[in-house]
Amino acid sequence: MESESILKDLNELLPTSIRQEVACFCFYDDHPRDSRKIDIVVCTKRGEVMEFHQRELVSSFFLENTSDINDIIILRNENCDLFYFVHSNSQIIILSVKEEMNIHILISNVERYEFLDMDFSGLPCLKVIRKEDAVPFIYDCNFKLLGPVKVEKLEFETFPIMSQLARKLTEAKYNVKQNQATLDEYIKIKQTAAHCLYERNSPNTDESFFTLGSTSIPKVLSIQTQKPLVKGCNKKITVIVNIKNENNVPIENIHILFHGTDNKTITYTTKVFEESSTIWKEITNTMNSNQECYVVAVLDMRELKYGVFSKIEFEAVLSFTKLGSSYVLPLENVSISVMEIMGEDFELLMSNEDSKLKVLGLMATSEKMELILRHVDPEEPGVNILEILCKYLNMEALDNVDNVLVHKKSPTHILHGLTLVLMEDNKMGSFKIDVYSRSTAQVLALIIYMYDRIPHRIMATLPDHIVSAKTSDLARFNSNTEMVIDTKNYASSLLNISNQILEYFDECMIKMNNSTEPEIKAQIGQQIRFLSVGLPEFLKFRNKVLEESSIGVQTIKMETFSEDMSVESLDV
Repeated sequence: MESESILKDLNELLPTSIRQEVACFCFYDDHPRDSRKIDIVVCTKRGEVMEFHQRELVSSFFLENTSDINDIIILRNENCDLFYFVHSNSQIIILSVKEEMNIHILISNVERYEFLDMDFSGLPCLKVIRKEDAVPFIYDCNFKLLGPVKVEKLEFETFPIMSQLARKLTEAKYNVKQNQATLDEYIKIKQTAAHCLYERNSPNTDESFFTLGSTSIPKVLSIQTQKPLVKGCNKKITVIVNIKNENNVPIENIHILFHGTDNKTITYTTKVFEESSTIWKEITNTMNSNQECYVVAVLDMRELKYGVFSKIEFEAVLSFTKLGSSYVLPLENVSISVMEIMGEDFELLMSNEDSKLKVLGLMATSEKMELILRHVDPEEPGVNILEILCKYLNMEALDNVDNVLVHKKSPTHILHGLTLVLMEDNKMGSFKIDVYSRSTAQVLALIIYMYDRIPHRIMATLPDHIVSAKTSDLARFNSNTEMVIDTKNYASSLLNISNQILEYFDECMIKMNNSTEPEIKAQIGQQIRFLSVGLPEFLKFRNKVLEESSIGVQTIKMETFSEDMSVESLDV
């Protein structure tokens, strides 16, 4: 009964990914003079001491060359200074906790130990008996050795990886908040520019050629089209058109243009996709000869949700450029009503459409971010990352698509609509995935859920992170790096120095030719006298060369690159 109660407390206080690695733990004492907010302190099987508050990591410290940890105890001195007493099979490590954890003292070859109250002050003194040594070591409440016996105090300079990750998480939250306003402003400017371009090129519907029908014009333009598919996806409306270029030349600047009959403007974007080995690949607005692709227009659902009309009707055309001339191809008129949106079949994820079209709609209405997931649990080297995400995060695989997972169970969940595409599996515990999300908040929530819900140690990083392992068993995750020196900007400085030297040599030779001394005349054509123009001019020339050299050296860039052009560093 007691073990069940403790297990319940651990489930409430620790994330699932850490619970499987706990070797020992102790609950925080909540001292009245201590303002730190800590719920539990744990020590993992790998020798990492971690502090948690409300299931989130506060700080951590990695104990090197330590295994088989038996116990961790919280101790305080008369000043309420906090110490962690960590005991393994043959070592005692005292950690002092102030701004960060540090090794206060390390005692090796421990046979046994006990805590004594020698002066009846209520503060414990540590008594240690070492192996093959009958003289006990007595430490006071500050863990200073009493008596003549002294031991060497070992200090280790280290930087806890979890503190770095906590700082990076705070930076990520701040950057997301600061960049959101800039992103909104950019989207507004982009939409305004697109609307101005449309108004400039919009046809006159009273004299329009749309009445010619949508059957004869495609034959003349050598473009095959199908009926647009209108569906809702990711809180937006998608208009998907399949086209094929039957011309002998490529077509460029492919866009879908809408002309609303009752709304002045319609906010939308156009993306072009082609099928690839993985699933879909977004391409530029250019199609080669005999190429087939999908053009997706993404409309903001607020046009219908907050509009005074219960229905939106607009005429759609496919605009493109061929050999420098612009063409428009009429498509079937599109009508969207509130009643259609309320239907279950209108949502692309819930419809009976092909799974590839569902993924296409999700990718068109999302932003892509690349992540690398590393499974750093040595006890379970071979895991299926897709099965883990399906089991613990309620992700679902689609029919006939092997490498794609979608979260579609609960429309109110923050992960709803999140799409994961497995791009690469190196069979060594490292997986490269593309994450398609509506916002960066979804990606951040995915990382938090993986850390909190999955009972495996999975580290998520961006491709531009250089990863280095602290222990040899994780060395397979080390990034292959090389030092690259960029000397492009230094080349201009070398040219300037060469020109300055040539000009100075010309001045020296002119002075030598004008000289009347026989010794200098004999040196013409054989050597150049540096001081023939005088010492002041030589010093000016030297200062110019040194100044130009200094400017050139400052432009040299030394960067560390990995396989994915990495510029940052993380520790596993």
